[in-house]
Amino acid sequence: MTKLLIADDEVTVARSIARALEFAGYATKVAAGCDEALAMLDDDVDLLLTDMQMPGKNGLALLLEAQRRRPGLPVAIMTAHASVEGAIAAMQRGAYDYLLKPCRTEEIILKVELGLRLSRYEHDLRRRNEELEEMSAQLAEQNTELERLATTDPLTQLVNRRRFFERLEDAVVTTQRYRHPTALIMIDIDNFKRINDSFGHPRGDAVLVEIAERLQHSVRSLDVVGRLGGEELAVLVPNTERDGALELAERLRHAVCDEPFEEVGTVTISAGVATATGTLSQIVSEADRALYEAK
Repeated sequence: MTKLLIADDEVTVARSIARALEFAGYATKVAAGCDEALAMLDDDVDLLLTDMQMPGKNGLALLLEAQRRRPGLPVAIMTAHASVEGAIAAMQRGAYDYLLKPCRTEEIILKVELGLRLSRYEHDLRRRNEELEEMSAQLAEQNTELERLATTDPLTQLVNRRRFFERLEDAVVTTQRYRHPTALIMIDIDNFKRINDSFGHPRGDAVLVEIAERLQHSVRSLDVVGRLGGEELAVLVPNTERDGALELAERLRHAVCDEPFEEVGTVTISAGVATATGTLSQIVSEADRALYEAK
């Protein structure tokens, strides 16, 4: 049952209001002042009806403390004509309405029903907002995961061909606009078909995964390692001249061939290096030619 707390130093008035509200189907508690009302203000109180003028702490002080303890609790102010300005000040601080004393029974019941409806509406609105925020967070997570899946090679977890060339194109545009050096290293795993034929595709996949890990551990955080397809890999090396890219390519080669792979033994890679001096297709063609010469 809905429970109302009525605070008024005129106890006979408060009890009269309580009887009218109980007749309308509400449970009530009566407090003779602010301190007593605060002592009765527990979680089962659904609405607070308080007089504005009371000895000691007035209705405004009760309103503010009630809001601190019970955010969202509907509070209505009862006041005489002479203190209407105070009631309006209370509404500016969160009371939902006020009643002029002496209060008519019909008006009291109407204002209580209004406050309870507003409270239910605000509660439902907060709940829906929380649900929307939760749904929005879940949708953002799902979109992030979909984006990751759409741009990541499922086997090696490197960026896939589409995302790699998007990043490369951005780097080429930056190079053309700001003259920042950009290098591209095209990589091919030597004799990879022999690995698949001799040891099976699962072992070939394991070699690919380990090579990807070795490459990732050998580059900087701003470098981009991608799988273009099959045994073809690539590394985008921003802010790096040709000599620096050649040194990195040699380091990557050693990262792969210096430590044997389980069951397979030594695996080597070939690499071709190019720097961005023209268009996207030009740097890719130059790196492909260098890779062909390396092989």
